[in-house]
Amino acid sequence: MSRYWTRGLLSLGLALFLGSVVPPSAGAQDEIDPEVETAGAITGTVVEAGTGNPLPGANVTVEGTTIGTSTDLKGRYRLDGLEPGTYDILISFVGFQQKTVTEVTVQAGQATQLEVTLAEETEQLDEVVVSAEAARDSEAGMLKKRAEAAALSDAISAETMSLSGAGTAAAAMEKVTGASVIEGKYVNVRGLGGRYASTQLNGVDLPSSDPESNSVQFDLFPTGLLDNITTLKTFTPDRPGDFGGGLVDITTKSFPEQFTASISSSATMNTQVQGSGRFLTHPGGSLDWLGFDDGTREMPSTLAQTSAEDIPDRPIFASNPERYSRLSKSLNGVMGPSGGTAPVNQSYSVSLGNQSDVLGRPLGYVFSLSYDREASFYGDGETGRYQLGGNSDELSELILLEDQKATEEASIGGIANLTYKLSENHEVGLNSLYTHVGESTTRFQEGRWTAEAGPDDVLTNRTLLFKERDVRSVQLRGESYFKELGRTRIKWNGAFSKTTQEEPDRRFFASIARVQASGDTLYS
Repeated sequence: MSRYWTRGLLSLGLALFLGSVVPPSAGAQDEIDPEVETAGAITGTVVEAGTGNPLPGANVTVEGTTIGTSTDLKGRYRLDGLEPGTYDILISFVGFQQKTVTEVTVQAGQATQLEVTLAEETEQLDEVVVSAEAARDSEAGMLKKRAEAAALSDAISAETMSLSGAGTAAAAMEKVTGASVIEGKYVNVRGLGGRYASTQLNGVDLPSSDPESNSVQFDLFPTGLLDNITTLKTFTPDRPGDFGGGLVDITTKSFPEQFTASISSSATMNTQVQGSGRFLTHPGGSLDWLGFDDGTREMPSTLAQTSAEDIPDRPIFASNPERYSRLSKSLNGVMGPSGGTAPVNQSYSVSLGNQSDVLGRPLGYVFSLSYDREASFYGDGETGRYQLGGNSDELSELILLEDQKATEEASIGGIANLTYKLSENHEVGLNSLYTHVGESTTRFQEGRWTAEAGPDDVLTNRTLLFKERDVRSVQLRGESYFKELGRTRIKWNGAFSKTTQEEPDRRFFASIARVQASGDTLYS
């Protein structure tokens, strides 16, 4: 009995398996059982003409009805529930020509096959010319300018200066290949400086404020006022021929295409300066933090009325002791440094730019202000001077001093640039710039003066300095483009620039302390 039950179960399982794996006939897929449904359908695929690639998401609708669908990822579609009859089918897809297939017949209980191809939609446009200038304050713009330059050059943009943390043009020039910065402000190109290097501001030669050097002091220019700095290392005919090492062109902020506004600030501390507890300073004026002397260091009127020839003539003072006393008391009595606290290194800048319509033409303007304050200090320096004797192979000491030096520097600057476009091909502009730097230096040196004093004598030098430097520049410029003259571009400019340097009330005080046999100390 169990044998018959086993055979029956095997036969039933085999029948179920064959019924599940054997597919229906092809004709059964496109037919609708007329006993169940009397409506018909339209099915097919939508592909791209030429390539035959399917178009997923194409719209397939029956005109005059709300019946429609979209193709799947393989371009297939199916419209169900259509009454027997003739229909117009509309097929559309973005970027392709719309297509209508008319008189598509639908039979009851049948699926009509409709394959559709769509061609790309093309349209002939008129010539479109897009022109733009490379951004002068971006690294990409500077790379393009350098690639198109006829001379060997290097450039650093405002974007790069900001990322590097450079606060002045001098600090920015340290990033330029082939350029070196001397004393934190003078720039040498390819090892040559002074009269072998030239500096321009917006393409116009800039004078030096240093009476002892022809080099422009680059620390006068805050980076917050600049678009870029370009360094030319070879001569080109459009540049002055008075340089042998190189030419540096400093470019200030330019014509804005849209409203721009920015505010930036930074603060830094150096534990060797702000946290040393040994910072040196000396009394100054109330405006030292801005870099200006408020009159504290001005020459006394009593001394100003005395000619230089009268001062060293001792008999004159001997005959007029009251005048001698009056002159002495009019001078600043502070002759040495004092301890103090170094200010935090800080910088601030704000800029604003926009365009306005004036007489139907755009007027662009840029205004920018910057302020920077820094302090530096070293307390473990050593200054020495030696000489080599005629018959000796060893150096003999002349002077050896322990050295401490502190510097406080404050700078303020501003620009106001205006540009007016007379037409699409002609523009004029006015650029103005002012920067001011005030530097206070306090120095203390102590040690041996072997060449002039005894081995146990102590030489002490005290130095109190204040230096003011500034740059004033006003430039009138223009640019014209003549397409009919072989695409000729003409640039012209005229400028007035002035640089000054003042060092009021420079104080140097030296003394030698000599211990006497009595134990007393004699200062001379």
